[in-house]
Parts: sequence; C-alpha cells; structure tokens
Amino acid sequence: MSTRLILFAPRPMSVLSYTSKAAALAGASLLAYWPCGESSGTAMLDASGSGRNGTYTGVVLGQPGIGDGRTCPLYDGINDFADAYSASLGGVFSGDEGTLCGFFKTSAWADATNRYMAHIGGATNRLYILKVSTTNQIQFAWLGSTTEQVLLTISATGWGHVALTWSKAADQVKAYAAILPAASAQVGATQTGLGTWSSVLTAAQTQIGGRASGNLFSGYLAHWMLCNQALSAATIAQLAVVP
Repeated sequence: MSTRLILFAPRPMSVLSYTSKAAALAGASLLAYWPCGESSGTAMLDASGSGRNGTYTGVVLGQPGIGDGRTCPLYDGINDFADAYSASLGGVFSGDEGTLCGFFKTSAWADATNRYMAHIGGATNRLYILKVSTTNQIQFAWLGSTTEQVLLTISATGWGHVALTWSKAADQVKAYAAILPAASAQVGATQTGLGTWSSVLTAAQTQIGGRASGNLFSGYLAHWMLCNQALSAATIAQLAVVP
C-alpha cells in the first residue's frame, strides 16, 4: 500500500473573508469588532471572541454590504442607532491608546445635519467620526482635556473607510480615509498636545450611528472595530481593502 502525503498550505490573506482578515490584522489589540452582517434580530454581534455584543434599534438589516458577501444595516437618520456599550468593553477601553475604524456609505451629504458614524465616550471625554453639517465634510475628533480634531472635505457616493487613531504615549492623533477602491491614506495633520482622558464609557455615549440616540446617521455602516493600540498606517490601509 502506498501512502500519499498531501500538504495544505495556509490560504493567503487575499482569499480570506474580510471578517477573518480584519480580525487577523488587528490581532491581540482587538477589543470589539462588529461586522454588522446579521440578517435578523436586534443583536449586533461581536466577532472579536470577547462577547461584547451591541444592540440595534430601528435599523433595517440585510442590506447590500461592502462587497465582501455580507449584508449590513441601513440607518434611516431618524430613530436608528446601535448601542455598542457593554460593561466588558468599558473595562478594557482606553482613551489613552487605540483605534476606531469602519466602513460607511452616507445618503445625506447635503442635509445640513451633524450625523455620527461612531461615537465612543463617557461623561466628559469622547472620540468620534462624524459626517458634519457642511456638505461633503467628515470630522475626526479626540476630546480629552484637550480637543484634537481633523476635518476632511471629501466627495463620495459609494463606500468609504475611515479610521481614527490616538496615542498618549506618542502624543499623536491621526485620521485616515479612503473611498473604495482608492487606497487609504492619512488625512490632515497629525494632532499633538494630547491632554488627559478621565471618563469611563457610558451606554448613551458609546454608539454606532449616533450619540445619546441623537445626531443619527443616515446611510449604511459596516465592519466597525475598536482596538487598544494605534494601528499603523500600513495596517489601516489593508483594513480598507475588501478581498
């Protein structure tokens, strides 16, 4: 009897699902990762393995996603948002070091309304990525005892990827953006002079698609994640690529 030895090489990153790819890129820094591909229910499931699930309010699930084979929610800008808070997330989140990033597709560039893609914070300190009331502008902000922000003017009708990184140790806040399929790059100047972050997270201030159930996003949001370190520009560029 002859024996055949069959070797299976690991699959290259390019053929992994986007969810697997994103989790692998973030690695041990991943605190929570919400792909937002549910077809029913109200749970916004955490794919990090830490069980930090969120809860949808009002969204329409099962809408066309970023092109990775998954669906995503539609936020109507009126009463839709997702509560991303959990006690577990609050226990590990740091306002001194981290990354917030995800995909968006807005249906309301010119509606003269501030609309949060994601907002993370507590009683006095917060960070967020916001479609501002001025047409075609996005604001990236870290607000501790100082305010560090980047304003981007952008024109897009399709999916985009945005990221905010912060590091007290490096004294840097950076913003990144890409409109698919263009490559992701840092936008605006690196912000320095970071003050102190003292807040713990609260449910009202830790949401995808809104803040305290106000300034609600109008459009589509998918694959949002929080990390406990400032990811590199190279890693964020890879996160903006849909396999």
